[in-house]
Amino acid sequence: MNCKHEKIKTVNIVIPCYRSERTIKQVVEGIKAVFSKCRDLKHRIILIDDGSPDNVFSVIREMCVDDPQIIGISLSRNYGQQSARMVALPYVDGDYVIYMDDDGQHPPEGILALIDKLEEGYDVAFARFKEKKHSFFKQIGSRLNATMATILIGKPKEVVSSSFFAMRLFVARELVNYKSSFPYIVGYMLRITTKIANVDIEHKERITGTTTYTFRKMLSIWINGFTSFSVVPLRAASMIGAITAGGGFLFGFYIIFRKIFNPSIPTGYSSIMAAFLFVGGMIMLMLGLLGEYVGRIFLSINNLPQYVVKETINYDKGKV
Repeated sequence: MNCKHEKIKTVNIVIPCYRSERTIKQVVEGIKAVFSKCRDLKHRIILIDDGSPDNVFSVIREMCVDDPQIIGISLSRNYGQQSARMVALPYVDGDYVIYMDDDGQHPPEGILALIDKLEEGYDVAFARFKEKKHSFFKQIGSRLNATMATILIGKPKEVVSSSFFAMRLFVARELVNYKSSFPYIVGYMLRITTKIANVDIEHKERITGTTTYTFRKMLSIWINGFTSFSVVPLRAASMIGAITAGGGFLFGFYIIFRKIFNPSIPTGYSSIMAAFLFVGGMIMLMLGLLGEYVGRIFLSINNLPQYVVKETINYDKGKV
């Protein structure tokens, strides 16, 4: 980890906060301790209260009073981690933007390792955890999400995405133009640059509490990814429909010829019902998939906001 650079660099650390009133202060103190050892790196910390039901914004407010380099942002309600990450983009400045979680599982020392990777010429650097201290459910969800990103939106197989990552400022500036009502940041970054790398970083235990990452949130991120950046599911639906129709056509011929050569065979109610239920179920599945796309197009046309900022602390528009 290198603390010596040709010129002073400014690093923005962005942390979405949800149910983290007991952890966020310790996370921020760890970040400050790392940067206190690096005189060639200036830092700004942007903390976003994503409609948290606890008193995390009160804790953020206290830290903002003590440190003008901390920007506090409160959202009007819970919009989810992806939208909360988008909130910070208009507020960043300098050279690099780092995203990390609020539970203490991302070691602050890893920030320097991510910056070193960007200094090598990469535009985006993701932390890669050899041993994740997540629950089994969350690990399965992360693997499914990674597989989806590779198959549907073209993420390179060798690149492992995570919620601890760094990017150059120009990537953040371009992400501001991403106006989708259902943001999926990794998908958009893949449209911006292919200079993406991984950095091996230790994954720590949570400071306290349990994950707020539910099956519903995992499913929402997964759907956002493939409906926003891929038409592969629609093409797959068309292919399945064609295969099903072809199979039904051939099966019809089979029944006709079988009846011709053996007229005594009774008409099969069970086979008819099985075929009907299968085809009907496939039709409903494909209509539901198509409806998901159409519904999101409708909501996007109506300019459904990604987020609504209720309050900011330590932010002067004239300085950014």
